[in-house]
Amino acid sequence: MENRSEFSPIMINQPTLREINERNRIFWVGQNSLNVQHTESILPQHAVVKVRGCSSEPTTHSKSHAGADATPGNETPKRYLETHTITRQLRHLGVTDEQLEFMRFRGTNQGWQFDQWPYTWPNATPYQAVPLIKAYCALRWLILESPSCSRDTEDAWRLVNDTRIAPLAVSGERFSYSQSERAKKPRGKITDNGETMGQVIEVLALSPRHRWETAKELWPHLGSALEGEKLDPKEIEDPKNPRKSVYEYNAGDDRKTISFGRFENIVSRARRDRKSR
Repeated sequence: MENRSEFSPIMINQPTLREINERNRIFWVGQNSLNVQHTESILPQHAVVKVRGCSSEPTTHSKSHAGADATPGNETPKRYLETHTITRQLRHLGVTDEQLEFMRFRGTNQGWQFDQWPYTWPNATPYQAVPLIKAYCALRWLILESPSCSRDTEDAWRLVNDTRIAPLAVSGERFSYSQSERAKKPRGKITDNGETMGQVIEVLALSPRHRWETAKELWPHLGSALEGEKLDPKEIEDPKNPRKSVYEYNAGDDRKTISFGRFENIVSRARRDRKSR
């Protein structure tokens, strides 16, 4: 084989499954660019069930024939590998098809536990993709070589599926944390400082910077204030009746709204009370 420094393989002895799963979890938490919509777009269409004693094996892959045979849905093992979630995510991170060809287990590994199997990859591989390489090697081995059911195949499928669902698990953790943080705020309070919506508007209306602005001029600044409090405001306009235009925002576990009409009344009352003092 031609020796190219760009694709000089790197060999590593893999840590335990617990360690690799934790690294996968940390890896997905760090992928801030991977939002929920993108996570849903890369999820696989393959069901996961027990097949012939090998747990967590996709139903679309048949082990009754060699790796070159077609799978039940007229999908060859090679095609299945190319379209799998893990493969698509590696490509999303910048891994080329040529680099994927170099990712595989090293040697036969007979007599070694699965979590100790060494594997190789090109040294030009993007570092962000490294946490996914062991899972891809496992997937490649399972799909293209069709090994007989064993403890190793079960461990391999477990790693593949743990890696596959990692984005969903992280997304769920983020949602739960967000819900918990919002629930900690006292009832009626919408900010971390314990302010109500009325108090937020009063501070805005009486601030030296905005005290001479009309309620209509002040209205966009309310959206900015709510955004600054991380309340995810969304303006919903009513062209026929501007007083019915609203800002929707997070409030505890719910989404609430404040109309421009109510906002205008609070602004007027706050300024009137200030003059009367």
